[in-house]
Amino acid sequence: MEIEESTPKNPNQGSNPQSQSHDNTSKPQQIPNNAQNNNQTQFQQTQKIELDPKAIEMLKKYQKNYPIKEYTYNDEVLHLPTRYKPGEIIGIGAYGIIISAVDLGNNNQVVAIKKLKRISDIIDLKRIAREILIMKYCQHENIIPLLDVIIHLNKDKNMNKVADVYLVMEKMDSDLQKIIASKQELSDEHYQFILYQMLRALYFLHSANIIHRDFKPSNVLINEDCTVKLCDFGMSRGIKEENALLTEYVVTRYYRAPEVMLSSHHYTKKIDVWSVGCAFAELLSKKFMFPGDNYIAQIKLIIDVLGTQDLKDLDFISNSSAKSFVMQFQNIPKKNFREILNCENPLAVDLVEKMLVFNPDKRYSIEDCLNHPYLKNMREGIEDPVFNGKINLDFDDKNITFSLFFVFLVKEISSFPTGLVVA
Repeated sequence: MEIEESTPKNPNQGSNPQSQSHDNTSKPQQIPNNAQNNNQTQFQQTQKIELDPKAIEMLKKYQKNYPIKEYTYNDEVLHLPTRYKPGEIIGIGAYGIIISAVDLGNNNQVVAIKKLKRISDIIDLKRIAREILIMKYCQHENIIPLLDVIIHLNKDKNMNKVADVYLVMEKMDSDLQKIIASKQELSDEHYQFILYQMLRALYFLHSANIIHRDFKPSNVLINEDCTVKLCDFGMSRGIKEENALLTEYVVTRYYRAPEVMLSSHHYTKKIDVWSVGCAFAELLSKKFMFPGDNYIAQIKLIIDVLGTQDLKDLDFISNSSAKSFVMQFQNIPKKNFREILNCENPLAVDLVEKMLVFNPDKRYSIEDCLNHPYLKNMREGIEDPVFNGKINLDFDDKNITFSLFFVFLVKEISSFPTGLVVA
C-alpha cells in the first residue's frame, strides 16, 4: 500500500514528529516522595532550575564523556555526539526542532532527532520525563521506538544548568495530517488498516492505565507501506482509576471530547476514543469534523452534528452552568453521518457514530472499537497485546525538587546509548 504526502495548511495542528521505547528488561526507578500540599503548582513553578551541589555529585556516576559537535539550524544550536551525522530539518514547532540524522554507531540507521525546548521549570521536566518513560516502557509495534536519549550538561557552566535534551527516534515517512491534506484517494482497506493500528496503540496504552490526551492526525506517523506509529506523549497521564482528576487543557481543540470542555477535570480513557473518532472522520471526509474557534463554538458544532442531547445523557456534567449551556440547544436533529463522511461503507459510518457519542458513558471504549465488525478482517489471526510491565508516572502528584527529580530521570535514561553527556 503506497501513500503519498503533501504539506498541510492547518494552523491548529503543527507537524509533531516522533517518540518511543528501548530496553524491555529494565525496571522503573522509584521516585522519592516529598511531602505533598495543596500549593503543588506554585511550589513547582517557583523552584530554581539549577542543580544543587549534592545532585551534581550524584550525577557523576552516570555521566559520559562522548565527543560533542555543535550544529546550527535556523539559529537553533544543537550539541550532538559525533556518532550522529545530522541531516535536514524535518519539523519546527512549539515542542522544539526535529532533524534527520544518520546513526554511525548503529549501521548507519537513519533516525529522527528531536531537540526539546529549553527547560524553564520542573513542570517542563516532568513533561519530558513522561514522554521518555512512556516510550521506554510501553514497547509496541504501533508506538514509535525511542532509540536514544541525550541530556547535555555544559561543563563550563559548572554543570548546574541543564543545557539540552534530545530524543532519538525511528524516522517515519510522513504523518496522517499530511496524508489527509493531500486528499489522495485511499481504499477502504487503507482506512481499515490505518484505523486498526491507531486503535491498537491506544489499546496498549490504556491497558497500562495511560491516557494519551493529545491524539490528533499529526501525532500519527505513517510510512509508505501504511505502517502506523503513535508519537508525542508529553501530555499523557497515568490514571489509577476512571474519572481521574486531571487538567482541562488537553487535546488540540478540534479533537477535544465534550467532557473535557464541560466537566473540566474529571474524565476517562474515553477522551482518546473521541479524538481518534474525530481523526478517522477527518481521514474519511478530508475535512475537520468539529473546527471550532473556541470551546463554546466547539460545543455548538458538536451539538449541531449530534443533535439535542437527552437530559439523562448530561448527568456527567458536574458544572451547573455548563449543563445549562448545553440544555439551551433544543430540537436540533442529528445529522446524517453517511453524508458528512462521504463514505459508502455503512460499517465505517456506524463505528464513527459509536466513537462520537456525547455521553462518555455510552461512547465505545477502544476495545469495543476493535471488536466492531468494520475491523473484523484486520483482526483475524492477529493478537492485540496488552501492557504487562510496570511504569511509574505518579510524580505529578508529588512535590519534588528539581535536582532530585533530574537525578531520577538521569538514572532512567542511563540504559540508553548516550544518556547524560557533560561536555
